[in-house]
Amino acid sequence: EPRVGGCMLCLTLQRNAPALLTSRCLMKLRPSQHTSLARAQATNTPPPPNSGPGGMVKSPKVAQRDAVISKLRKREEEERKYGAPLGQAVIISIAGFGVLAVFVSGWLWQAGLLSRRKRVRSDMEGVGSLLDEKHVLTSNCAGCNQKITGTLVAAGGQLWHPQHYTCAQCGTGLQGRLSFLRNGKLYCDTDYSKIFSPKCTVCEEGLSRKSTVTNTWGDSYCSKHSSKHKTCTACERLLAPKTTGGGVKYSDGRHVCNTCRETAVDEVKDASALFEEVRADLERLTGLDLGSEGIPVRLVDRSGFGRDTLHTQGLTKKRILRGMMRGRAVGRTVDEVLVLQGMPRLLAGKVMAHELMHCWLFYQKFPDMPRISEEGLCELMAYLWITAKAREAKTEAEAREAVYRVQALESNANALYGQGLHLALRSLIASEVSLEHFLDTIKRTGKLPTGPVAAALPSSPSA
Repeated sequence: EPRVGGCMLCLTLQRNAPALLTSRCLMKLRPSQHTSLARAQATNTPPPPNSGPGGMVKSPKVAQRDAVISKLRKREEEERKYGAPLGQAVIISIAGFGVLAVFVSGWLWQAGLLSRRKRVRSDMEGVGSLLDEKHVLTSNCAGCNQKITGTLVAAGGQLWHPQHYTCAQCGTGLQGRLSFLRNGKLYCDTDYSKIFSPKCTVCEEGLSRKSTVTNTWGDSYCSKHSSKHKTCTACERLLAPKTTGGGVKYSDGRHVCNTCRETAVDEVKDASALFEEVRADLERLTGLDLGSEGIPVRLVDRSGFGRDTLHTQGLTKKRILRGMMRGRAVGRTVDEVLVLQGMPRLLAGKVMAHELMHCWLFYQKFPDMPRISEEGLCELMAYLWITAKAREAKTEAEAREAVYRVQALESNANALYGQGLHLALRSLIASEVSLEHFLDTIKRTGKLPTGPVAAALPSSPSA
């Protein structure tokens, strides 16, 4: 049989498609490939996987070219359909949604609607620290931002001139009146009740001005409820179901609401951990080295203090060690710090800050001074700690309680503790030095300074 180009495949093509014939093999295949394809056609077996139309076998180059063309056509189709190749379109879409999610979550976080933890809006939000970075007490009035000289008023975690300590609503002076802090502003009891407490917090009925009682938390309720419900000894709120969820009575006669019970310190291990936390906080706030590690803390009920059990919340048991021969002092030790059991955590921490200052003054060998001066310095430490907690609160409940504790210290009418705090604050402002230098001056002179301290003295080493 005649052959063209020595290829049986070409003869087959001659019979089927003569126009495609040339004097050379159309596919430029090796004779063995032509032979296998011709044999496959003769026996009606399936062509090889890489064969083209008519049973022609594609060369590797042609097969690669066709694969590239197919891929490009698929890509063009995806671009017409999605605007980009499918893989790129998916990646771009995911990235776009991610960027959008970041912007939306950031906006929601700023608005306080979304965050890892809910944004706490404290009534002391915006109130600055009492001590600056050099641990010098801020002496500017919160009302006029001018320096305070002479008489001052401590309220809402800030210091005021007496003439500027007024209600934000009506402008009435607040000295000698019940005041409330709300969103960084102070209000008299009348305006606070009118603006923020339109309904009774106990029975939720409308309030009549003549029969309304507003407690130190700003809760207003009908006066008839005062005789029906006990008052919490820790927070002064009514033990009513809709305000505090009721409460319990301790074995020593105290009534404590269930709200305070949620954070009550009942175990010695919890008290010891809180004591160390308060010590670390005060060292950070004041720059002092309190050095009170290892002082044991014991929880007691009212009978454990052995004196004035009605109002005592903490007591430091300390003693001077004396030699056997001449009875000279050879050392000092604090045996233990007693803390009233079952108090809510912030109140217990405030008491511990007070007692820590007693320990520090004792170990630093401060001279004997009037008790009002020593108690005033200890209340100053408690005040610095609780105002910091009010600013750094992590929950709404903690922020509200801390603000209440701040106001309780500021409005304390006790001749020893309340007046002692204000005496210490006035003296620290008048000294115009850091807290450390202020305390060094007291250690040297044995009394609170009444004017500027001439020179900053180096701190004394621990005993």
